[in-house]
Amino acid sequence: MYSKKRPLFILVVTRLCAAAFVAGTPLAAGHLQAATSYVYVESNIGQAPNQNSVFAFSNDGAGKLTPVNESPFLTGGTGVYSPGGPNTEFEADQEVIASPGGKFLYAVNGHSNSIAAFDINSDGTLTNLANSPFPSGGQDPVSVGISASNGPATMVCVNKNEDTGQDIGDNLPNYTTFSVGNDGSLTMNAGSTLNLAAGSSPAQALTTAKDHFMLGIEFVTSRIASYTINRAGILTEISSFSPPANGGGHFLGGAVNSKKRAAYFGLPGANLLGVYGYNGAANLAFRHTVTNNGILPCWVALNAAGTVLFSSETGSGTVSAYTMTNPTRPTLHQQLNLAGAGQAPTNVALDPTEQFLYVLAGDYLHVINLASDGTMSEIASPVVLPVNAGETPLGLVAIQK
Repeated sequence: MYSKKRPLFILVVTRLCAAAFVAGTPLAAGHLQAATSYVYVESNIGQAPNQNSVFAFSNDGAGKLTPVNESPFLTGGTGVYSPGGPNTEFEADQEVIASPGGKFLYAVNGHSNSIAAFDINSDGTLTNLANSPFPSGGQDPVSVGISASNGPATMVCVNKNEDTGQDIGDNLPNYTTFSVGNDGSLTMNAGSTLNLAAGSSPAQALTTAKDHFMLGIEFVTSRIASYTINRAGILTEISSFSPPANGGGHFLGGAVNSKKRAAYFGLPGANLLGVYGYNGAANLAFRHTVTNNGILPCWVALNAAGTVLFSSETGSGTVSAYTMTNPTRPTLHQQLNLAGAGQAPTNVALDPTEQFLYVLAGDYLHVINLASDGTMSEIASPVVLPVNAGETPLGLVAIQK
């Protein structure tokens, strides 16, 4: 996705997805109905006003995806359309998220500067919440994260301010927080907007339910910073880091293991994964880097146990699995080439059963089967997302009902 007008180390990047696998537990014998997994991807339609939408698919339990009835679901806003542009506006993660417990779904409208909110129904269909979409508090929202500890749930929205269809020069990127109501509604917290440096290109709001803090990634200014979040939703910066000397100059994509207080970030310019620790006061500490054998690893996600990490490599069209007996020492277990030529994977998400890994690559949605040790295989053909040429789908989340 990187522009060829920029230096090589910011030309094309990948989203690291730190996700580990454990085998699903069979249901007890009897008439109990198995839960169904649902997968959601944002179309990011930007050529037609107010036609941005969320695709919804059900998983039959064997990895076959079927569109949910009435999918796609309109967000009430417009995505970002930027053919031939620098495309750093697409370097982000968590464009689509589910609330803890999977009751609500949120998706960004990058061009219309809003956040769409939906009820996730028992059959995987989506129903727009009252007053949705909600203003994002800035220009070009690209990432949202929810912290549910220390009182009412708080959402952090990353407003990137890099949509070339808007007035970038007279605005700044920012983080803005919202109180999340019991009904899923969003109320902007007074005085919560934290402006960032012009052109910093913030990319992700990493939050956890256990620790009431946020890790923010600034892509162009090459910085990760930790912030506490108080009960009023005010962010206070605690610590920050630039990439390590061998890190290639940029962070992109991250995941947090709150059980072990470890965080993982993609370093695409050096084909590395950066490992960091943090304490109860949200102070970050650099541990070391881990080599990735692919090209341009970035986006990261983690399994529930924090024992397996998956990353996608945009430049090589690969997905990697790391085992983590020691959470600060990921070990490369396998690297898989995605089916089909010219694949450039970005978002990755783990199925709640941890039997499948979903990988977004352009307008293709891949389903990777996972063995109990995290070994990957791609059995089914990828699903083709029905978007027009030039549109860039983004954002990926999976829940279970």
